[in-house]
Amino acid sequence: MSITTRAAFLPSESPAWPGFLSPVRSPRLFFGSEEAGDAIRRQLLQSARLRLEDGASLEAAGLDAAKIRTLVLCAFDQAEKARKIRNARPDVAWGAAGEGVFLAQGQPVKRFTVVDRNVPHLFRNYMCAERNVLKKADEKLAGEGGGDAALLKAMAVVNYAFDRPDVVQMTPCLLCLESFRESNGLMDPDTLLVALEKTADNRPEIVVRPLKAFLPMLGRQQPSYTDQDIDDLPVVYSEKALAVLGRDENDAVVQALMDEARQAYEESREFKRSVRNGRYAGAAIRIRQEGQPPRIVRGASLHAKNSFYTLPEMDAVSRALTRPGPYRMGRWLADMAGHVRDFLEASVPRPWLKTGWVRRLYGRVVRWLGEWQTAWHPLPPDGRKPARGLEMVAYFSKTDEEHPGVQGLGALYKLSGNDHLLVAVIERDDQGQERLQVRTLEDYLPIRYTKSHDISA
Repeated sequence: MSITTRAAFLPSESPAWPGFLSPVRSPRLFFGSEEAGDAIRRQLLQSARLRLEDGASLEAAGLDAAKIRTLVLCAFDQAEKARKIRNARPDVAWGAAGEGVFLAQGQPVKRFTVVDRNVPHLFRNYMCAERNVLKKADEKLAGEGGGDAALLKAMAVVNYAFDRPDVVQMTPCLLCLESFRESNGLMDPDTLLVALEKTADNRPEIVVRPLKAFLPMLGRQQPSYTDQDIDDLPVVYSEKALAVLGRDENDAVVQALMDEARQAYEESREFKRSVRNGRYAGAAIRIRQEGQPPRIVRGASLHAKNSFYTLPEMDAVSRALTRPGPYRMGRWLADMAGHVRDFLEASVPRPWLKTGWVRRLYGRVVRWLGEWQTAWHPLPPDGRKPARGLEMVAYFSKTDEEHPGVQGLGALYKLSGNDHLLVAVIERDDQGQERLQVRTLEDYLPIRYTKSHDISA
């Protein structure tokens, strides 16, 4: 299983923007015509209540409520274009709008606005609108000048079909969160992310959160590395980690897991598994499979010839699964069947289906693809997640401070379904003293992203 970490401008795996939309055929719009529906949607956005969450501050960003509403409407305009230009399904068309400022020697010089929409790649893969806005902001800085840096103060994202009852609150996908983290100064922890939630009566509500609400460790991560003996390092637990396991009796477990991660890192360097970029990393997982005692499995990073970077934690999970080969092939066949089905549903012109035999053939092919997708998917017989026994992961790397990363932790959550997955790293405090720090998945990703076509719980 290969997960790329250089995510800034790669297509997303999401069949629809932010993770909540069903990959089935969309129902008709609720309004009499598309034009009338667009007018009503704009009225809903203009009258939507504005709510600040997680310490978001409009004043600190130099914005006000009127500007936030303008960004939301601009994002909807882009979603409307995505819908009409590609004749896309309403629930897979979304737009984004960003408000930023050019900086000269750290001081604001001029404000700017960038807008864009999602762009389809192969089948149901999309380049998310959020990453397209980041790219445009970077291009705007290079093209217009006006400063030596640019900083996005806010970004609004709106799905075209936000008024549908089955379309609920978004969270940025893993690739987008990874891009935000690697934005090279275009975003900071106080950048505001603007999205829509639903009230009890199914009306939209504009919700503003800072980026640090999604990535609380943004800018705080260090290489998980030490030259000392692992057993000599003190073990420190976050409050959430302490709620999962006790302190004293588990120090030895954490130290043993980190020692295995260190051995995986040394193996990665010895066999030069990441020779192309020099970003060697090792990981070790503790997994408890049914009917067996807990065991530790090592994994190492790998930079493949196709430029995809296999994360060490995913290498460890692949080794831990009972049948990794059939598992990977089953995932590939199931995903391809889903891709072809969604491509047909989104691309076949509606007038073609007026012919009876074409409509029947189309329906039969789509139904067969759905059955094949279900038959090939490598779920256990009871439908549970394949790595559901995953308890803890430890990281060790001298040259790569990106571990644990957004995509790796997100993938572990999707494979295990464990909200309380423990994450161990080596950190240094303000005095430079090294320690083993144990946190939970929630400490890193408090607002987690899921996709409707992921492995179900």
